[in-house]
Amino acid sequence: MIDQLQKSYKALKSLEHIDLTLENSYQRIYDIINEQVIIPFVTRTIPIGQIFYRARLNDGYSFKSKSDISYNSNLEKIKIGRANYYKQPVFYASHKEETAIFETSQSIKSREIGKNEIITVGKWVVNKPIEVIPIIHDKEFQEKNEILHDKYLNFLKTNPLFTNEWTNAHFEFISNQFARKVNVLDEYKISCAFFNVMKEKQFSNGGVSGILYPTIEYEKNDLNIALTPECVDNHLSLLEAGEFYVNIHDDKNGGIVQVRTSDCLEFKMNDLVIKKQKYVP
Repeated sequence: MIDQLQKSYKALKSLEHIDLTLENSYQRIYDIINEQVIIPFVTRTIPIGQIFYRARLNDGYSFKSKSDISYNSNLEKIKIGRANYYKQPVFYASHKEETAIFETSQSIKSREIGKNEIITVGKWVVNKPIEVIPIIHDKEFQEKNEILHDKYLNFLKTNPLFTNEWTNAHFEFISNQFARKVNVLDEYKISCAFFNVMKEKQFSNGGVSGILYPTIEYEKNDLNIALTPECVDNHLSLLEAGEFYVNIHDDKNGGIVQVRTSDCLEFKMNDLVIKKQKYVP
């Protein structure tokens, strides 16, 4: 087993030397992971009642339907992401409302002073248990999340195989891909390939429906989730939504204020104005 893990890790490290700008680089990465890499993983059950928040950047108009703020069904507009390839719909959401906004806002990412944005955030609830693979082995993330770090240590105590240095090296490599801050879209290819290999091997039997990984835009202070469309359609319900006004005042401070709410069962926007807690990015 150790020899297999060593060969697997060598294949993992070879991914770092692939030119991500090449047209066939994604397929090469996928094939190496699928054919040569042993992916150690555990699963976690997301219970009924768990809340997630998904944000969408408004494009000059208010969203009117549930499908507008769910996974993107317009395949031609889907670019590669942390867990999806081009034209591949995946539902991304966060544990916290502000995290979803931080992940979506272009002005927060660019620190563009004076830019105004309207972002719609939907509040979703789990109505059937969901099995996911947590990718939370990033050291910086664990340091900021003591509860999850303790759970991770307890898991290692009861699963001694995962304390093997080669298995741990696999964990760290995969976690680093999901925790890396990207500068160009091509840099998503490795994490995207991992997601899709796991999707084919672990999701296809209906047992696993997604992954948990650290938020990057919110400095690893929270968890994001990536789910298949089938899981969203069968395991999540939309409770409510709100529009948020986002503005960066200077290079250090910003404001996020909820400006409109809606009943997502009807999804009719009203004129209620609610001042929300400010978040400073």
